[in-house]
Amino acid sequence: MKVAIVGGSGLIGGILAPALTAQGHIVTILTRHPVINQDLPAGLKLLQYNLGKPGAWQEKAAENDVIINLAGSSIFRRWTPLSKRNILNSRILTTRKLVDLISFHQNQGKSLLSFSGAGFYGPHGDELITENVKPGCDFLAQVAEQWEAEAIVA
Repeated sequence: MKVAIVGGSGLIGGILAPALTAQGHIVTILTRHPVINQDLPAGLKLLQYNLGKPGAWQEKAAENDVIINLAGSSIFRRWTPLSKRNILNSRILTTRKLVDLISFHQNQGKSLLSFSGAGFYGPHGDELITENVKPGCDFLAQVAEQWEAEAIVA
């Protein structure tokens, strides 16, 4: 399969992309800041994108069978009002643009996989969590809930 990963240079994408290429998939990491002359493993490509500007990246991204959404500003920093807004907007706006891209190419069998995180459930200690548990009430839970709602449109 041809797989595009938005946020593929992050923690999870850094593990997922090589695993997919090892299985024979062709993987394109969509990145805002590609490293020029970077040695990439066979089957792995970089594609520069800017969600705010339409461009050739949209057609190239749409050539993939699956788009995996891992994008989002890092949560590992001080949560000021500005950083919280950036954390939320980086996920919501990216997902909205990807949903639009998938919807535009809907007749071509494209799929979007969007990952929001275990923070959806909020803190629960040692309690067993299933998909039937309601979302938490803390900041990360609210971000994850809004992020998933945006992705479900696809």
